[in-house]
Amino acid sequence: MWRLLDTKKITELRVEINWTRHDEDDRPWEPSNGRYSDCDEAVELDESYKNTDLSETLVSLLQEAPNIKHLFITSQDYKFRKRRYENLNTTESLRGLQDAFRGLSDLHTLSIDGKFFHPSFFIVPPESTRTVIYKGLLSDKWFREFCQCRLTNVTQLVVHVESTSGRIYATKRGKIDFDPQLESVNDVKFTGLRDCKLELFGSNQYSNTLQHAILRRNRGLNKASRDKISNALVKNSKEMATVVLTRGFKNHFTSIAKNRFERDLMGGLGHEDEDIDVEKSVRRCLQSLPTDLASLETWENARNDAKKLTKESGDIIKELIVTLAPHSIIEYTQKQLKGRDEFDVVDATMESLRRMIKILENTKSWNRKERRANEFIKEGEAQAEEEIEACTQRITAERVMNAAYHTESLDELHERITQECVKELGYLSYR
Repeated sequence: MWRLLDTKKITELRVEINWTRHDEDDRPWEPSNGRYSDCDEAVELDESYKNTDLSETLVSLLQEAPNIKHLFITSQDYKFRKRRYENLNTTESLRGLQDAFRGLSDLHTLSIDGKFFHPSFFIVPPESTRTVIYKGLLSDKWFREFCQCRLTNVTQLVVHVESTSGRIYATKRGKIDFDPQLESVNDVKFTGLRDCKLELFGSNQYSNTLQHAILRRNRGLNKASRDKISNALVKNSKEMATVVLTRGFKNHFTSIAKNRFERDLMGGLGHEDEDIDVEKSVRRCLQSLPTDLASLETWENARNDAKKLTKESGDIIKELIVTLAPHSIIEYTQKQLKGRDEFDVVDATMESLRRMIKILENTKSWNRKERRANEFIKEGEAQAEEEIEACTQRITAERVMNAAYHTESLDELHERITQECVKELGYLSYR
């Protein structure tokens, strides 16, 4: 139909593609055991990118309208359909379509909203393009090519990626395209952006790594874009630091609470111990954060070994061990941290039996004192989380705003922020 028009006079073109298909080749995917076994219905194997008629039609249209300045492509019947994909094997017709885009030498605006053949099919905009908009469900391979593209002369960029969870499924042969890799977005080649809007839903670490790269490489971003990306990084860095600091605190504080519980249970909690309230215990843990953070990995390894030991004991006395298990885990973890590497499962079982006898002799007393210990933990964790929250908020806001002027990686930025928080929290605890 467009051949009846003088297509060379077209300067703005809007193309809507209807991807509804009812071909005999549509083969439903029956869920099987494995990574995607939780799907509750058959998911269509989408091979529409092999539709050479459509790609060749678009090639012809773009070639006959070489003076297009603004091109908008949208998809119909796409956003709410589940699909699965294999890796993209670029066909001759798709290569021809990419060439047709490059041939639009006067193009100023390129917008692709929704499915465009395949989540891995990245369109390189012509060098004349100033504004580029990509929206849809995009694969890791798409982002690899996007980050390697120089986007020559592009000053305004919009990337809106919806979460692929429950929407896109990769076949076993599609993992190369779809499995997220932080290395794919660790750096970008384009450096001339003035206005940038990123809406990336899915992996926070994945999207924040990309935003950090864009902020670092594009020094000419306007204030609104820079502030928005910086604020997102502030939030992410704050969350990362908070998680690490909270883990270090909880490990130590739980040990203190466990020791209080043991002494209380055995009648050895004296009046002087009662005076050691939550606040003093929190101060003690915050002061020791540097040491606790340095031993996080050792703690986790010891804790995992302790869980295994406790489980072996539980196989012998399954019913009663459920009550004692949390306390046994903490104890064996502490012992391993102090250098004891081996434990005899029989000895551990005997110790558990002795303690469980005491539990059975006075269940009410056990439950009452356990509640006291849990309340102590809850109150202390709440107080520490409040202080960690305030500290990370102060430090990340200041450091991330200057991130564009440092050459350090995102991981190095997070490490520096975390260590500065450790120092400040320890200093405040001595006051």
